[in-house]
Amino acid sequence: MIEAVILKSKGNRLKDYLQTAIDHFRCCDDSPALDALLSSIEEIEDIIDYYRLAEGAPEDIAEFIPVLRRLKALLEGKDVIGLTDALEFKLLPLIDAWTARWV
Repeated sequence: MIEAVILKSKGNRLKDYLQTAIDHFRCCDDSPALDALLSSIEEIEDIIDYYRLAEGAPEDIAEFIPVLRRLKALLEGKDVIGLTDALEFKLLPLIDAWTARWV
């Protein structure tokens, strides 16, 4: 029960960070957008670490690898529009599906 509460809290925080990054990128406000993006990445790392310590990483973690690679390529290419679209239409739905299983 406590694990579900912790994961739900982390998942909500992660979604908030992602949505904040998306909103700021859409408004061409890159500095706070990047801060929120970095916070979301740290939150993903925390969730994976929590899984590893508590019960082992979920099998569906592999779904994130291509999306994260795509995000890395978009960041390296400085493609802010592509990055924002990938966050909103690829990563956020994946996070929503992932966190829905924690209820």
